[in-house]
Amino acid sequence: MNERTKFIFTSICFLFAVATTLSVASPATNYELSIYGSTPLAVWIVLSLLSGISIIVIMFGRTQTNRRLGGTALVLVSLIIFALPLLRGYHFHGPGDSMGYRGISLEILKTGIGEVIYPALPTVAAITHQVTGVRLDKAWLIAFPWFAVLFVFGLVAAARRVGDNQNVVTLSLITAALFLPLNQISRAGVFSLPSTTTATIFLTPLALFLLIKLQSNDREIWAVSIIFLTGYIFFHPQQFVNYILVALTASIVYVYRSKSSFRYPGRLTILAIALFCVFWLWVSSFDLFASAIGGVVLRVLRGGTTGDLSSAGGSLGAVGGSLTELFIKLFFIPFIACVIVGTAMLLYILSQQFSLGRFELLGDLSKEETMLVSTLVPITAITGVYTLAFSQYFRHIGFAMVIVSVVLPAIVARPLSRTDLTKNRAMKIAGVVFLTVIVAMSAMTIHPSPFIFQESGHVTKAQVEGYEHVFKYTDESTEYAHLRLYPHRFYDSIYGDAAAKRRNIESSQTNVLYNFTKSVRNSSDSTYYIITDADRMQDFVMYDEAFLARSELSKMEQQTSCIYRNGGVEVCKNALNSTHS
Repeated sequence: MNERTKFIFTSICFLFAVATTLSVASPATNYELSIYGSTPLAVWIVLSLLSGISIIVIMFGRTQTNRRLGGTALVLVSLIIFALPLLRGYHFHGPGDSMGYRGISLEILKTGIGEVIYPALPTVAAITHQVTGVRLDKAWLIAFPWFAVLFVFGLVAAARRVGDNQNVVTLSLITAALFLPLNQISRAGVFSLPSTTTATIFLTPLALFLLIKLQSNDREIWAVSIIFLTGYIFFHPQQFVNYILVALTASIVYVYRSKSSFRYPGRLTILAIALFCVFWLWVSSFDLFASAIGGVVLRVLRGGTTGDLSSAGGSLGAVGGSLTELFIKLFFIPFIACVIVGTAMLLYILSQQFSLGRFELLGDLSKEETMLVSTLVPITAITGVYTLAFSQYFRHIGFAMVIVSVVLPAIVARPLSRTDLTKNRAMKIAGVVFLTVIVAMSAMTIHPSPFIFQESGHVTKAQVEGYEHVFKYTDESTEYAHLRLYPHRFYDSIYGDAAAKRRNIESSQTNVLYNFTKSVRNSSDSTYYIITDADRMQDFVMYDEAFLARSELSKMEQQTSCIYRNGGVEVCKNALNSTHS
């Protein structure tokens, strides 16, 4: 290691340590609408400095080692941002499905896995809780960022296997730092909040790496691959179906491209069939599976769309935003990546069919590249089905972006190595500007925030204790009127999955956000209005009273009796219905 490399390495380690220390030294004390705005400026200055150094080293580094160090530094910046909820001492992160998963972990600790269709991630959190001794909420925040680390390692390993080029490692590190599969959109997208969907997608690069390695004659790799890929279903069966489609498509491509050396049906075909059998044996015993399949089929037959995008567009318009603005913020970088991969594949097909020499710059796509790009066809098809029938199409887009992330470095690396673009100073400066823009845009969308018209997902201790108090002193006859945070998710998290199913809080809760005044006027003496600090921040600060005015809430507080308040949750009760008639 020469002196220049030592200096770069030392600088990266020092800045990483400083950014981490500053983050830990500034824990959240109250509810934070935006983790970006609430994290101290000093943290962002250090992270910006680390990003700037990494980009300059990537573009102007004289050796591959230095450029790879630059790429590693960029990854460290993204991982620090991803882990900010843990570093800054959030009580929990994710007031929706994530709290339901926390409840599943609690149930696993009490009674074992039981009837859980995706037990893997909750089990990992439960084991983390038992091994480290930290509370279960913190165990989730500790366990989940490790999947982001596995995503980085898996992506670099898979990309290196796909592209035999010295620039691939650096480019794959840059791609990994962008976290392209995260989209933070719709009711079922790919979020940085603790989620079984996100964990499964973060494991997909490793699964793709093993898929490629299956073509070797190494029996140990074959055994490891089968064990890992079989266990993949326990993270999320829906994403497992995507992987079955990938394996099946891959087998067809390998057979087509290797007719002389690859004996049909081949290992991948056998693997796809075996994985489908595992999938069917696991999910067929769950009622949820049958109802989900039936729901998708019915929606496809009826036609039309879910209305997710149109309703989202209306909401954004009310707060001065638009779908166009949101999509630019969230999908500008993935769009560029898809255009590069799609264009390269199209030019390759044209050059093969018509012997067009001017496309020679792309080189010959490897079997691995052809196979992975081809797998985007069935994934795109299933995304289309879900676009017509359900509200989970962004999950499948996230899965597709994993494949794009693996192939992209190999496709970009070949032109760079065959030209003198990297030796041109003007091109290097342009590269610095381009990387700076996409890294900044990516960093701003790692977490939900008002930048993309969403709240941070911060769950405070006061919120949990407030809901626990409410549930303790109410019964099955109680009606819970709420704004944005769902009471049943808190019940799931506090008491566990089994208790939540027995009491069924969801059936007794009503969202009164869009007809607040009318609901107060018509409420009964068994109605409890639960207003959280998160509700106030979202509607009065982020949405600027577009959906609920301060005056409406103040009027409700005057007409009802406040029976509990702890700073995170306020509970009001309508004592006499006649008073509000």
